Amino acid sequence: PRIGQLLEPGADLVGELRVVDIGLTSGPTSFAWTERSDVAGWLPSWPPATHKGHRGHLGVVAGSRELAGAATLSCVAALRAGAGRVTLHVPEDALVRLEGLPPDVMVRCDDPDPRSFDALVVGPGLGPHRQALARSLWETAALPAVFDADGLNALVGHLQASPHPRALTPH
Repeated sequence: PRIGQLLEPGADLVGELRVVDIGLTSGPTSFAWTERSDVAGWLPSWPPATHKGHRGHLGVVAGSRELAGAATLSCVAALRAGAGRVTLHVPEDALVRLEGLPPDVMVRCDDPDPRSFDALVVGPGLGPHRQALARSLWETAALPAVFDADGLNALVGHLQASPHPRALTPH
């Protein structure tokens, strides 16, 4: 079931809901609620004297003028998830669309140097003009990276196994 089928206003519109195996998995389908206490166990605990330099530096390669909101959402999510420092790499024409970006996100209008980061996010709102950059980062960035949205579009027809940790997510 989807969350909208279980919570209002959608729950009133669902009627009878049955979860059935449609043959896409090898075993019975199951689900579980993820609770705040579950997530708390997944996140590291930080000593009181911890500062942002101890919590990792994330490079976000995202946003085009038309899709700059995706870059903002990615950076906000990274900060909320606990990244100590976040640097957003966007094309210069996207700057005028970043008014919702938190002030603690650093912004650069150049191609990222992966050696500057502990991890990367590549793709949200990237647009078609930076696909070569996304492919290059897939092949050469020797650090964990998440490829999302337009980052995945850039890999269509070019996807090869990477020796580096990669996560692919369609959003």
